[in-house]
Order: sequence, then structure tokens, then C-alpha cells
Amino acid sequence: MAGDAGEFEKFTRVTMILPLTGAQYSDKVTENCVAYWKATGVYTDAEAAAVDKFKEAFGPHSFAPGASILFTHSPAGLLTVAFSKDSSVPESGGVAIDNARLCEAVLESIIGEHGVSPAAKLSLATRVAELLEGAALAGGEPAAEAVSVSV
Repeated sequence: MAGDAGEFEKFTRVTMILPLTGAQYSDKVTENCVAYWKATGVYTDAEAAAVDKFKEAFGPHSFAPGASILFTHSPAGLLTVAFSKDSSVPESGGVAIDNARLCEAVLESIIGEHGVSPAAKLSLATRVAELLEGAALAGGEPAAEAVSVSV
């Protein structure tokens, strides 16, 4: 899973390109998590409760194209979920779920090797490359040589 992804808070935004219900999204994410946890023998009552809370948070929502799901993944294992009808970031609200395995699994479902969206990985790779190139140019050092990213 994403346990080696760094000890800092991560923010991810999933923006819909097709309509999707909250139940469809949460069912797909949790289905993969639970299968993995059961296969590795780490599925406990704590994970079951976290999955229930995750599904509950998504239940009343439907996502039109352009709507976003916003996740904050803390190094302590707190996953915060918020929703936006457009690409804006809400100032408050959201649901907090305190479960490190779920927090890591949601991040993995977005940007992991078997993540739900190859486009998300490409977007992340492109933005990181731009940031690194900008930092290198600002420091007067030559930028790193470009590499190809396949998804």
C-alpha cells in the first residue's frame, strides 16, 4: 500500500468526468480495500467500522461531471473527506475517519500502481515534474532531463 508515501499530509482531489453516485464510488474503493485486508489478514472490526463510516459519508451524494471529492490524508492515519459540486475547495465541513489502513488505501486507490485513474497518475507526474523544473530553474541549476511516464 502507500505506507511509504512520506510522513506529511497529502491532499487529493478527485474530479468526475462522468456522472457517478456516492454509493458507486465508495463501493468500488472499499471493495478493493476489504479484499486486500482480508487476503493479508489485517481486516479487523476497526477496518469494518471505518469502511461503514466511509460508505455512510458517500451515501447521500451524487456527482455530476465537474463535481469533486476532496481527501486529506494525515500521517497519523486520519482521512478527511469533503465534497464539492464544482472544483472549488469547501472552507469547512467534511467527515473525518480515524483509520490508518483506510487512509492509506484511499490514497493508493487514487495514485497507486493499480489506481482507478491512469490520468490521475499522469497529472501527478506532470505537476511534480513542473515543480521540480521550476525549483531547479529558480536555483540557477539546470533542470533534470525529461523522462517519459507511461500509464
